Amino acid sequence: MIWLWVVGIVLFAVIVILCFSYISGNIFFSREKDNDEIVVEIQALFGLLHYRYVVPMIKFKGFAEGIQVKSKLVNENTSAPLSETKERITQDKIIRFYHTAKILLQNAVHLYEWLKRSLSHVQCMKLTWSTHVGLEDAPETAITTGAVWAMKSSLLGFIMPYVQIKCRPLIEVVPEYNRMQFTTVFSCAVRVRFFYAMLAAVQLLYRILKVKGGLRTWYRIMMNRKVKLFS
Repeated sequence: MIWLWVVGIVLFAVIVILCFSYISGNIFFSREKDNDEIVVEIQALFGLLHYRYVVPMIKFKGFAEGIQVKSKLVNENTSAPLSETKERITQDKIIRFYHTAKILLQNAVHLYEWLKRSLSHVQCMKLTWSTHVGLEDAPETAITTGAVWAMKSSLLGFIMPYVQIKCRPLIEVVPEYNRMQFTTVFSCAVRVRFFYAMLAAVQLLYRILKVKGGLRTWYRIMMNRKVKLFS
């Protein structure tokens, strides 16, 4: 009987520790001349789960052929590649994605409200975004620098109210008056407690179940996307 109590207490302690642990994410994006790179890292359960999603190649092939993207998913704990894909993002795929998103919205109750509430528990621990702009002509460089500043301010001003900012963002736009130049480096670190992530998943499932046929629709769409992703 005592052993049952001991096991119960240990299990309870483990569950409490897991609930208060963090799921951490790091996002890195850089562009220099024709070289693009996107890296997304996810860690959970005190590092027992650690995945890295890398997009080492993004090539614009024109409006007709779209954007060619090469990506790779790696388990960082074992260094084993889980998947490697090459995909072309075209105008038709973007339109299909838009229609799919509308279907998902229609098959969950107040999905925007759920997203807003879930993001309120996300903590931003690091945010840096540096851009160098140069057009050789000084007036054009100055105008472009101002436009980039405005774009960054609008984008960050839209996103920041939805998450908890726990750092001092470092945002800069550096004009390069004597040469043609465009480089940008973006780095962001976020985290959310495991408990709030699980709570968000349960709340999403509840909102889907409140719509007749919602779960079946979500399952069909998610499975179709999974097949396309790993095929």
